[in-house]
Amino acid sequence: MRAQAIGRTLAFLSVASVGVASDLSGVVARVGQSPIGASIVQQKMRAMHLLERERYGENPEKAVRGYVERVLVRDALLGNESTARSLNADPLTRFRVERALSRGLLREVERQLGEASNISVEDARAYYASHAAQFSSPEKIGLFRILLPTRAAAVEAITKLKKKLTLDAFTKIARDESLDKATYLRAGSLGLVAPDGVSDYVHVQADKAVIDAARSVRDGELVPTPIAEGDHFAVVWRRGTVVARQVSFETATEEIRRTLWRQRFELRSKELIESLRATNVKRVNDALVAEIDPPKVEPPMVVRGTQPLPEE
Repeated sequence: MRAQAIGRTLAFLSVASVGVASDLSGVVARVGQSPIGASIVQQKMRAMHLLERERYGENPEKAVRGYVERVLVRDALLGNESTARSLNADPLTRFRVERALSRGLLREVERQLGEASNISVEDARAYYASHAAQFSSPEKIGLFRILLPTRAAAVEAITKLKKKLTLDAFTKIARDESLDKATYLRAGSLGLVAPDGVSDYVHVQADKAVIDAARSVRDGELVPTPIAEGDHFAVVWRRGTVVARQVSFETATEEIRRTLWRQRFELRSKELIESLRATNVKRVNDALVAEIDPPKVEPPMVVRGTQPLPEE
């Protein structure tokens, strides 16, 4: 119904503006030598989402009028004036036009792919099965550990901490006495540690004996005895637990489809660019490229906070 209303409005605009027939083959407006065809307006508005159309008017007729006046006529006016001023001869303008055209071609690739929701359940399920680790994680425990040179030193530290087990107390001993200089400044924290000892901290691996000892106590408890770790002894404090996570296929389906869509878009874009490169790039003067020294000038100042011109 909305599409029919827009069509009727376009037909009305065609007649009202330039007196042409209402079959959408006429011209809605002419800006200089640039005609704006009714069929083109309809095609552009059909490609819009409903909310985008409503930016230009509260009903179909107002939306079409607003789009024609605020976007298409404006663009034609500015385009004609830029031609009159020979802006197409400006290198920066040509660069921007080329960038706009290149983005337009990539948008065409997007349209050919269609919506991510069109990706089949079979493809999504295959991705889910081959990326199982992405959708699950084992239980992890938060570990603080002070590494000391002797059992006696570890026993002494544990005795002190049993009297006053606080983060400040643990931090003081870690910073003053721990042999592990990679963790002592963060109170001996090993981060969240998986059963295999891998931590969410980069380059941190917890010893298996430390993990086993921590799993023998509850969250918030201190392991009551020193734990041998290589030639040294560890004071271990289990701070908390992050439960195991398993994301179901049903929950992950939408995310998987978006991921597959992005992968397909990147692949098609790469194939298109490589095909065009093989056909059109004839010579690249690497020696000359290496000699180019960009001028040392400040870029144009960008005024923050200004509203950009509306786009189609």
